[in-house]
Parts: sequence; C-alpha cells; structure tokens
Amino acid sequence: MADRWTQPSQVVSSKPEQPATIPFEAFSDARAAIERLQQIFDRNTAFLRERFAQLSAGVVPQAKVRACYPEVRMTTSSHARLDQRISYGSVAGPGQHGTTITRPDLFASYLEEQIELLIRNHGVPVEVGESETPIPLNFAFIDGTNVNGAESYEHERLLADLFDVPDLAIMDDGDRQRYL
Repeated sequence: MADRWTQPSQVVSSKPEQPATIPFEAFSDARAAIERLQQIFDRNTAFLRERFAQLSAGVVPQAKVRACYPEVRMTTSSHARLDQRISYGSVAGPGQHGTTITRPDLFASYLEEQIELLIRNHGVPVEVGESETPIPLNFAFIDGTNVNGAESYEHERLLADLFDVPDLAIMDDGDRQRYL
C-alpha cells in the first residue's frame, strides 16, 4: 500500500478530469436559484469524494481531478435602483456582478434574502451556473473527514498533484483568476 503513495505523480493528461460543466441559467425565483446552487455544489463535491475514494483504493487518476464551485451572478445595464440608501441586496452600478458560493445549505436563508432583494431591486433575474474556481479537495468533505491525514510526505505531494488544495492566495471574493 505504501508504494502507491511513493510513486512519482502519474498524471498523463494536462486537461483536468472534471464533470460536464453546468451552464448558467436565469432564475427569477430566489428559492429555485438556491436549489440550483445546492445541486451544483452537491454534484461537484460528490465527484471529488468519489475520485478520492478511487485513489484510496489504489486507482491513480490519469489527469488532475477538478470540480468547481457554483456561482450566482447578475447583469445590470443601469444605475437605477429603487432606493439609493440600501446597503445590501443591490449592486453599485451597471455590469456583471457575481460570486462563488460554498455550502449553500448553511447560507440558504441569507442567500434567499439577498437574491430576492437583488431581483426585486434591479428587475433582472440572477443566473446560476458553474464557476471556474476549483473546490479544494479538503472542502469536499463537509463531514469533517481529514484528507491531510497523510501516510507520508509523498502522499501529500501526490494529493496536491492530483487535486486542487486550499490556496489562500486566491481565496478572495474579488479574485477572478482563471485556472488552466
């Protein structure tokens, strides 16, 4: 068993293995938008957990394994808002505004309020789809499973070669860095 962890990375393909991208879809109902956010998050974290289980059973992926966070966004074409004094539930001006969402189940009430206000205040639907921001393997295990309980340094290096791992340099709401 230890040998599989000490082998050099066997990644063959430069294109990541990932589930089919879920395209963006417009929603005028906040609750339906949250359900789609949850669906994307659940599917993508399950994909990562399944690939990790395969690796644990000795099946080394032939490419980096990646799945991305869901994203909610909206596009406005005007500075018009119902009330210029509101501090949330609105965007400052025209353009496309969006953010990735983690754990929609934990933030459902907050998200519902915010999305309802955005739709009402700007008169446009929100769009929900899959972002380009990878979910680190560690964050796919919401039950607290510790994937860093590595058998060796080589195991940890192999995980970083095969899965996205937390990178504090890119954990910023305003960062739109593209991943290869």
